Amino acid sequence: MISSRSRYAGVATAKILSAEGDMRVTIVPGPARDWAFNYTYYQTKNGDRVDSLGRFFYGDDTKWWLIADANPQILDWTYLPIGTILRVPSG
Repeated sequence: MISSRSRYAGVATAKILSAEGDMRVTIVPGPARDWAFNYTYYQTKNGDRVDSLGRFFYGDDTKWWLIADANPQILDWTYLPIGTILRVPSG
């Protein structure tokens, strides 16, 4: 199911039956919360990877998802074209 290292570890889940009759597990959304971020903008350079950006901005390779959450327009984080402008939330 959900890895214990995932940011979703410990969240509520529910089993649902799909239209095809398959049983699936989904994450149950929590209560809505207000969010406020201070962003830094960063332009990607040659050799940037999501894990190295997590280390650079937060001191932890695994925190790259903070940057991913702030940039929902990017669907594929396996390749970051040089010159991509990213919003980086303050840690």
